[in-house]
Amino acid sequence: MVLKIAGKNLDIGQALRSRIDETVTGTVERIGLRSTRIRTGDKTLVTVPNKQMVDSVVDNWSLRTERREEIRLELSSSIPAATLQLITAAVKKIIDQYNEQIINADVFVKDISRNAIIITIEFFTKDIAIKEFFQLKENINLQVKKLLEEFDGKIRFQFRHFPGILFPIYH
Repeated sequence: MVLKIAGKNLDIGQALRSRIDETVTGTVERIGLRSTRIRTGDKTLVTVPNKQMVDSVVDNWSLRTERREEIRLELSSSIPAATLQLITAAVKKIIDQYNEQIINADVFVKDISRNAIIITIEFFTKDIAIKEFFQLKENINLQVKKLLEEFDGKIRFQFRHFPGILFPIYH
């Protein structure tokens, strides 16, 4: 059964995120006349009344054409401009190694403050399998980490958490 209400087409097996009273992320398992059942990443089954599905914002990940990643490097503000140029050029070369998977990428100095210089690495991939996407992110993160070690970059590592997804951020 397909749920077609207010321009939202949902089908069984589609991955989605719905922002109702609380964000629900998972895969549609059943669509009934009154409710939709969603299996979450924690393997719990959430039943959402179709009225709430209609009234909420639904991000249908199964209809995505690309995946996006952003890595943020927060480096010491004492790094010379010439070194920043070398780092951004080297990161671009790392990204270029994955041109079969990455369809669009940018590496740039986003911000400069008294305490830090922010370099942003943003890229879009084809809609590849999530495991392949995670492997790509890991490969890039490890190569960037090695690069920064070569430049003696002092960084801290943490995760930005979104429901069901961890995004690495370098500080």
